[in-house]
Amino acid sequence: MKKLRMLALMLSLLIVNLSGINPAYAATFNCGSGGTYTVIAGHVTGSSSCTGELTIDSSVTAIDNYAFARYRYIFSPTFSTVFQNPAVTILRVPSSVLSIGADAFNGSTSLRSVTIANSVTTLGRNVFRQANNITELVIGGGAALIESDTYQEFRYISKVVVPEGVTRIDPGAFSELYSVTTFTLPTTLTNLRWNSLRGMHSLRTINIPANLSDIDDPFGYLEYDPLSVPFLCSTTGASNTASVNNYFSTLISYNTTAGRCSNSFDAPVITSVTNLSSTSATVNFTPPSNFGGGAGINSFSVVAFPGGQRSTVSGAGARSITVGSLTPGTDYTFEVNAINDRSIGGVTNYTTVITSPPSVRSASVTTPSRDAELAAQNAAAAAAAAANREADKQAARNEITNSVKNSKDVNLDMFTKAEISGVTAANIAAVQAEISALPQTSRADLSQVLKIARKYEVVGKIASDQFASVYSDSLIEIGLIPQGSKHKAALTAAIKKLPQSDRSTYTLIKKAIDVEMAEIQARKDRLAKVIARNTSRYPK
Repeated sequence: MKKLRMLALMLSLLIVNLSGINPAYAATFNCGSGGTYTVIAGHVTGSSSCTGELTIDSSVTAIDNYAFARYRYIFSPTFSTVFQNPAVTILRVPSSVLSIGADAFNGSTSLRSVTIANSVTTLGRNVFRQANNITELVIGGGAALIESDTYQEFRYISKVVVPEGVTRIDPGAFSELYSVTTFTLPTTLTNLRWNSLRGMHSLRTINIPANLSDIDDPFGYLEYDPLSVPFLCSTTGASNTASVNNYFSTLISYNTTAGRCSNSFDAPVITSVTNLSSTSATVNFTPPSNFGGGAGINSFSVVAFPGGQRSTVSGAGARSITVGSLTPGTDYTFEVNAINDRSIGGVTNYTTVITSPPSVRSASVTTPSRDAELAAQNAAAAAAAAANREADKQAARNEITNSVKNSKDVNLDMFTKAEISGVTAANIAAVQAEISALPQTSRADLSQVLKIARKYEVVGKIASDQFASVYSDSLIEIGLIPQGSKHKAALTAAIKKLPQSDRSTYTLIKKAIDVEMAEIQARKDRLAKVIARNTSRYPK
């Protein structure tokens, strides 16, 4: 009986202890402007609609995986997804915090400013991935490793200083930082991994730490992806490892040859923003006067913030872009980029307020119907514009056909209006010469002109920094490789290895293919002789 009373007393004490409120063990904290986050045993485990400025409580020692992410996974008792709807704008992580888990702020698109204390020694992967509106970032120096995709897609940060103490930067850690112009590496850095700095289009110079000894194409340069390569034109310092210095010098040589180091890169200028409806607006702009290393503009892209709604329009002649899915009554900033095969240029900001259009005070007409009317009008206008463009194109193609048929010269303006690619000011004379050489029976057939233009289009790509995107099908199409060739992969690879000066014309490319084919045939002949000799020596 005495033992039973003792056991009952111990259980009662245990129950009292477990039921006591201990904020250090489990607590709920308010966020800056609304919402809450939960702390258990010093760990932030999750949040709910956390908004505004947020300074993490000093009782917190760790921020767990997905704690403030757009969504959080729950695995027990059954798997489910919790949407946390974060809208934190300013984040301050105090010195009590030692670790931040993977994906902790993934998708927090409202974040603008982040400060991380030096006490944080561990940051998981994807911590701030797709929190791409951050404009101010102060990185603590406690972590020696910056893991994959930690600071990915910060599109509007212009300067990054990696703190001393960091020794390794993993793949994608600082990728897609389009606006960074200054990036400083620490003297402690020894390892810079594949694609860790990919997409820094605006970067012009970088320092090379002496201790940097292990490098694996951090800029994606060796993939020959023009939009991933920075416009790096100079470096400061040097590594104690020759291969590291060679990588940077090769990249600078590539940019110098491509004309990237001798041109300025201006941003488009937004002239006005016009409301089309309660949820859409048209951004009007003028193109940059200096752009892209001398290459032409392929397209323009506009992004609206907050929200990150993006819209893109092709063609150098574009002067406006419509952005949809906007929220009425919201203060928006629009940013426009010009894009070509060599770069994504700088941005110009323009702030306006998107409001609902004036409502018609009528029982039969409301704002939704107003939006529907605008949508129908816009669709009709777009269809009419498309029909006019098609009519102009066909008229220009008919003009080319008639000129060729009647032995008249064609000009570049005709090809531009006819939307026939491949013909440029540099090759129009050669194109005219090949058209003039067509037999009279073929001159009424526009497809013969299109074949000639296509030939020059493919050759132009091979001769440019787009040559990595040319495949064997295109070479077969213009007669450089026979249709049934069993060596098209080898022949295509041989062309891609040529220096630019040896792939500038159809004749030079054909000569290189013939040389490679002769080497392939010579190898086959040598192999056949070896087989024949072995057969004669060792008959069955």
